[in-house]
This record gives sequence, structure tokens and C-alpha cells, in this order.
Amino acid sequence: MKNSSGLGAEQGGERGSPDQRILIVAPTGNDARLTADFLAAAGLEPVVCPDIQEMLRRGANCGALLLAEEALGAGVLPQITDFLSRQPSWSDLPVAIITRAGNAALDHRQYLSAFGERGNVTLIERPFRPGTLVSTLEVALRSRRRQYQVRDLLQQSLEGKLQLEYVLAAGGLGTWTYDVPTGVLATSDLLRTIFGLAQGASLTLAEKVAMVIPEDRDAMQRAFETSIRTGIEYHAQYRICTPAGEIRWIASRGRTTSDGNKVRQQLAGVSQNITLQKELEEQLSDSQARLRFALDSAKVGDWDLDIATDCAQRSLRHDQAFGYHEPVAKWGFEKFIQHVHPDDRASVTQQFRAALAGNHDWRFECRVIWPDGSVHWIAAHGSMYEARESPRMLGIVFEITERKLAEEAIATQANALRVADRRKD
Repeated sequence: MKNSSGLGAEQGGERGSPDQRILIVAPTGNDARLTADFLAAAGLEPVVCPDIQEMLRRGANCGALLLAEEALGAGVLPQITDFLSRQPSWSDLPVAIITRAGNAALDHRQYLSAFGERGNVTLIERPFRPGTLVSTLEVALRSRRRQYQVRDLLQQSLEGKLQLEYVLAAGGLGTWTYDVPTGVLATSDLLRTIFGLAQGASLTLAEKVAMVIPEDRDAMQRAFETSIRTGIEYHAQYRICTPAGEIRWIASRGRTTSDGNKVRQQLAGVSQNITLQKELEEQLSDSQARLRFALDSAKVGDWDLDIATDCAQRSLRHDQAFGYHEPVAKWGFEKFIQHVHPDDRASVTQQFRAALAGNHDWRFECRVIWPDGSVHWIAAHGSMYEARESPRMLGIVFEITERKLAEEAIATQANALRVADRRKD
């Protein structure tokens, strides 16, 4: 395991190869440092950036970007999309965004709309298991390594042509060139394989467009034509139907070359079969949706407390258990204990401190006072997990007022029956 830390990265101590560096921007320096320490403990190479501008300055030489949604303030998304649009044709820089809990569908539409086809974006909704973040970044870095291999070989002389072809094949990258004046599309053998065609088969631009499913065809054509007309890089992700009837996801990138009069002569690039990646993203999204549905159906709120900063990420259902209809701006143990009934505070606090000291689960039931002054019962369960210097507690909470009232009613009735039996005797 590598002995690296986010704090060292903040001070400029970068180690390892560029294609392994993960640039991090979080709402606070402490959040970024703790995240970096956790990733370093997992064997990755985190580099903490104080702000988005510093991240973009270093971004031309890194493996992936990791941003907390809270760092994406006004005017930040255009800066990132502009930076991604100026990447070379071989580059498809992975961007991972940690989003707030409960907003997955909204965030998905928002960020996909903002990045368009320019970004290789993965959204990770809170709460998530630490291993999920590590696995996501490891997959991104493997892809990025192949991109750097492609870049290095593209910069070599013709002598390295066989090596380039080998790396392209290893990365599953098929090459193509579209000659603008003649309209001829030249494709590599691997490109034809990606499109499900036999070796040696011809593929014209019209045939390629016809293979794209209708829902994706217009967007792909617009991106292609815009690149030829303006010279900006061509980025597109679309689905095709192969001659065998198989649906595949394709990612294509390309760049134009011009003559001395700036007339576009060629659009050349690479395409890759990303069907497996899309399936994994869909499975992850489905898993998160099922978890969210289960929690909402059971009226269970979830929370993730950073012990060092006393700052918790929560779902709206969590805040509703404390009588709020809208999300509370800031929450932590101190804020929570203020809502606990005075008669229960000492016991709850003692159990919480014991859980921290013994690194064990925190289970309790207590009364809480809502903003309107009414008293309600809640049950909660928290579990500790460590990210080196960042102890955290992940848990759930739900209201049990009706159950408690029912238990009290049953106890009252049972007592009344005992009294009646004594009188009868």
C-alpha cells in the first residue's frame, strides 16, 4: 500500500505517474484532505486542489477528476465543459461527481445537459459504500492509462505504427478517417468489428448513420457536422443496431485537420464499444434507485456523519423525522441533541460517546421535540467506519411515535385488567 496523503498533495508533493493522479476538489479543505487520505489508503494517488481553477490547471496531466457537488458553484460548470471541449482527440478524461442524497434523477439530467457529449461523467449518489468510490475510480484510471498509451504512441514516428495498432486494439479503439471533399470514410479492421461487420467489409458514412438507432441519430449527426463546420472536437455517444440485431453503445471522438486556408480537409478519430460500461452504470443507477425506493417506502431516513467536522449528509426523510418539511441547512450531533427531549439527552449522549470510544454500533430510541413543540419518538441505528483519519458513522432513522403510543395503550389496558382482577379477588 502506498504511503501517500492528501495533505502532502496539497503541498505540491505529487508522486507516481500522471495517469494515476486523481485531482480532488471538495467544499472544504478538511473534506478534501480526508477523502485524499482514504483514497491513498486504498492505493490510489490523490492530489488535493484548493479550487476548480487549480484543478483545471493541472487537469491536462492527470487520471481523473473527483468533485463534490457542493464545489460546483455558479459559473463552474461552463469552465469545466470548456476545459473538456479543448481536450485532444485521444483524451476522454473521467469526471466523478459525488451528488447529494435524494437528487439522483435531477442531478443526472442537470449534469448530462451541462456536459453534453464532452464529458465522461459518473455520478455517485450519497450515501455510498467507500468501496464503491474506490472501484469507480479504479475503472476510470484503467481506461485513462490506455488513453495515455494511445497519446504516447500517437506522438511517436511511423516506426511505432505497429505498437500504436497494438495499443489501440488493447484499448478496444477502432480508428476512422472521413475525407471531407470526397465524402469517403476509411475504417480500421477493429472499427468494423466494433460495428459488427465482417473483416474487409466496406462501411460508408451513410451506412454507419443508418446503423444508429433513430433516437440517437440526430444528435450524433449534429455533433459530426458541427465538428466539420467549426473545427471543434467531435464527441458522441450513441447506440447502434448491428447486422446481427445486437444493440451496442458506441463512444466516438475525432478532430479535423485544415489546409492553409483553414478549409476542413479531414475528420479523424477513434470509436469504442462501451456497452459493458453503460450496462454497469445502469445497474448502479438501478441499485441506488431500489435502495432509495426501499428507504422511502419504509419511511426511513439515512445519514452519514463526519465525526471530525460534526457535519452530516442526510436525506429529506431524515429531516422529516425531526419535524422539518424542507432540508435543514446544517446538521450534526450537536444539532441533533438539541432536538432530543431533555429527559433523554444524557442517555443518548452517553450511548453515542460509548459507540465512538468502542468503535461499535449506536442503537437507541428516544423522544424528540419538533419545531412546533410536539413530542415524537424516533429509533436510530448508526455504524462506524474508518477512512484513516476520518472516522464516520453511517446510519438510518425513522419515526416510531405510533408504535410507542400503541405500546403505552396496551400497557395501560394490561394494568387496568390487573387492577380489576385484584378487585374481583
